[in-house]
Formats: sequence, C-alpha cells, structure tokens
Amino acid sequence: RAFFMFDNWYVALNGRTFDQYLATRPSRLVSTIKRRRKKPEAQHKVRVTIDVTPEHVGDFTIVYERSWKRPEPYPDFIPTLAMTCARLGVLRLGILYVDESPAAAQLWITTGRKAVIYKLAYDDAYVDFSVGSILSSEMFRYAIDVDRVQEIDYGVGSEPYKRDWMEQKRELHGVIGHNLATPLGIGSAAVEKARVAAHNVLERGRRLRAKWSTATS
Repeated sequence: RAFFMFDNWYVALNGRTFDQYLATRPSRLVSTIKRRRKKPEAQHKVRVTIDVTPEHVGDFTIVYERSWKRPEPYPDFIPTLAMTCARLGVLRLGILYVDESPAAAQLWITTGRKAVIYKLAYDDAYVDFSVGSILSSEMFRYAIDVDRVQEIDYGVGSEPYKRDWMEQKRELHGVIGHNLATPLGIGSAAVEKARVAAHNVLERGRRLRAKWSTATS
C-alpha cells in the first residue's frame, strides 16, 4: 500500500538573481525583512557571517540550544556534520549576531547547482526582530548570487512558512508491504487493514458532517 509521507518544497531559480527572486516573494515577507531589519540595526550592532568552514559551529549550537527546537539527541552530530561538509567544500554556515551574541543560525549544504536548507534555528529572545527571516534572506542571497545555484531545497515538511520562500512542491510517498507467508506478516497485515478501514470510516463521517453542515447553513 502506497502512502503519503512528506511534502518537499523547493524553488527553481532558472537563472534569476536574488533581487529578481525576491521580487516574486509575497509582499508580507519582503516587508518583514525590510521593516524588521531596521529595528535591531537602530538599537544594536547586527552582523551576519556565512562561512564555508566550521569555525562558528559552536555559535550554531548555542542558538539551537536556546531555540524552540528539541535538543539534538547526539550532541556531536552537528559539529561532525559541519566538519565533514567543510572538508567536502559544501558547507554554508550562517550566523546572525546581535551585539556579538548569536541570535540565529542556519546550516545549508550546497553541492553542484543545488542548495539544501538542512538545519535552522533562532534564539527565542530575539523573536521580535525576525532574526530568522533576516538571516534567511542573506543565505538566499549568497546561494543565488555567489554560489549561483539553480535550485534551493527546503527539505521535508509542510510548515506554512516554507511556502513564502519556495515556489514548487514535490510529494514523497512510501510503500508498506507485508509478507503473508509468515505469521508475523499476516498479523501485521491484519492490523494495517483494520487501521485503514477505521481511517476510512472516520473520513466518511467527516465528509458527511461537512456536507450536512453546508446544507443546513
């Protein structure tokens, strides 16, 4: 049985510059980047670094630990990944600092003509400054105008904010199979069929309720 797993949002640049790309973004996103950027810069020292070395991976870890993200189960994973990507020449590590304190961080992997946004986070203390969006705009600018990539991939997930930056979507599907020649396979197949049947019943009920609500409104 095939089943839906994830959305994969991406944008094909087709030779566009960053300014040309940004002009096609939703007005609210462009406004947020321009308007919110003035606020921290008027009150604080703000700077962005985009490295191809793992020099500032410690600052990435600091931001990640202060963010809303769940802690990494393996603390050595990100530093090791950054070092490996740097050795291969595909690391793009962006850090936004506010008064020299790391406030937002992103790890991209850029290989060939494609950039993949792999990890991103921001310190909740700076949420009013939209530091994540500001750093994203600089990372996009670097990928498009410096690396000259032809595609930027936002990885898997259907988070609404991805649609502001991306233009196309791919769907990732999986397949569930059971070996009916074994007792375990027969049992798991029976459980799967029961689960699908229950889901279909609930879905039919939802559609009927929606139809009835529309008819009586």
